[in-house]
Amino acid sequence: NGLVQIDTFKKVKCPFCESDNTNLQTPFGPTLCRAIHYCNNCKQAFEQFKPV
Repeated sequence: NGLVQIDTFKKVKCPFCESDNTNLQTPFGPTLCRAIHYCNNCKQAFEQFKPV
């Protein structure tokens, strides 16, 4: 019927400080397969590969 469900990321752990106090900054990073997240704890941005 033309409907597409987009799964959003749940809280992602920061690879730097392992906090789960993170936000999805942008769903599309430098490539379409990566998303950019931001850690509110250590103030670092990081990328995550999207699930296929």
